[in-house]
Amino acid sequence: METCMNLKPRARPALASVCLMAALLTFGTTATAFGDQWYLGLGGGASLLEPKVASGAADDDDNVGTLGSVIVGRDLDFRSSVEMQIRSLGSAGFENNADVDYLSLDGALLYRLFDSRGRGARARGFGASLYGRFALGYITRDADVALRGENAVNFGAGAGVEVYLGQILSLRAEGNYHDNDASSATLALVARFGGRRRGPLPPLPDDLPLIEPEPKTAADTSDEQLDEDGVTMMPGNDSPLLIGIESDLPPGAARNRDTDGDGVDDAADRCDNSTPGYPVRDDGCALFNGVLKGLDFATGTDQLEPGADEQLDRLAKLLDTYPDASVSIFAHTDNSGSEAEQTSLTRSRLLVIGRGLIDRGVSAKRLNLRSFGGSRPLHDNSTPEGRERNNRIEILEHPPE
Repeated sequence: METCMNLKPRARPALASVCLMAALLTFGTTATAFGDQWYLGLGGGASLLEPKVASGAADDDDNVGTLGSVIVGRDLDFRSSVEMQIRSLGSAGFENNADVDYLSLDGALLYRLFDSRGRGARARGFGASLYGRFALGYITRDADVALRGENAVNFGAGAGVEVYLGQILSLRAEGNYHDNDASSATLALVARFGGRRRGPLPPLPDDLPLIEPEPKTAADTSDEQLDEDGVTMMPGNDSPLLIGIESDLPPGAARNRDTDGDGVDDAADRCDNSTPGYPVRDDGCALFNGVLKGLDFATGTDQLEPGADEQLDRLAKLLDTYPDASVSIFAHTDNSGSEAEQTSLTRSRLLVIGRGLIDRGVSAKRLNLRSFGGSRPLHDNSTPEGRERNNRIEILEHPPE
């Protein structure tokens, strides 16, 4: 630290940032939090400074400054963040050895135009995002020469790319326009911390709703094969795909790690990108991903069959156990009747399910209900069994944007 401080004034921003980045790296590797997070960043780079000098002052000779920055911010959701940055933009020099030193402070909104990690997956590790930055800032100019046209308050804009090195650390490269006499390019190391933790997840209730993953068809499988009952099988393995298969790890791989924090060790985890706050099966794959069995309606009506209320009780209890989880519920029917009649029927059934869950204490904001009528059959409508199975209620994860 003493080495970082004993520097010439114009060299301090870049070298001090290097020293502070080392400290940030040490901190970031010990962080363990996930979810909606705070973040801290330290950066360095270059600035282009073009101060407007008053009449009679010397022309600028050196207008490329050395930049150092500190970033403090918070991720609001998957798409947006708010942050504050303080920057030493460096100095613009003149032939007569006069200088203009720039210091800026701004508050900004970041909006991610693209994120390769996908929807609701901020804690899923490696990836990259492209973002725009819109700022309200304040610039001070400490000048040895007379300046004109100074604007202390400014509206700035910029853009950048952030490369996520894991669940904690990322590298950010961005360019910013601050005012008509100042712009910059920065490379920063960012560490995220705080927010909601991914684990440990609460235990599953004993009386789970029956959610049966839909089997794939032969057209949907390439390296997989179907057994005689239509259950998806992996080559060389006699266990159904969704009944907790052991994973084959490379030699020397750790078998007690839980990379995605879903409570299932990597050795047994078939789905290594579990959504934070959602229940999973014994094999680490999403529980909310299939057909709700036992939630049946009388043929051609929106009247629940006996036993369906118990399924709604179980589903409401599961959602209460996982308060951060939102779900999509899809209603389907067979090809009986016209398209309008099919749509009307599935909408009526959705209303029954939605009202039933709300009456049991589930917030309507956590439910995304969609009616598909008979447009998405999975089974042969020419047989009674196929039509019965096409009358189904599906449930899937619906993480917020």
